[in-house]
Amino acid sequence: MVRGLDATSDFTVKLAHALREVMSEHRVQQEPLRAALGKSQAWVSEHTSGRRAVDSELIAAVAGLTGQSPTALLRDLVERIS
Repeated sequence: MVRGLDATSDFTVKLAHALREVMSEHRVQQEPLRAALGKSQAWVSEHTSGRRAVDSELIAAVAGLTGQSPTALLRDLVERIS
């Protein structure tokens, strides 16, 4: 986590919301994402709900499942929260 950035900060919540929008638009559900990450359902839920910060591993997995590069996905997310 970035020093001084609360996991439930406004930015974190907005980023998670934008990520869920992208997932919904591409019909990416949590189970395939969980499997791709090798994480628990709880981990995925916490990170996609904004209770924990979105990290690069999650961005890369969602990008892969949506057929985008991580850079393209990040650009999309930044546009959505700007």
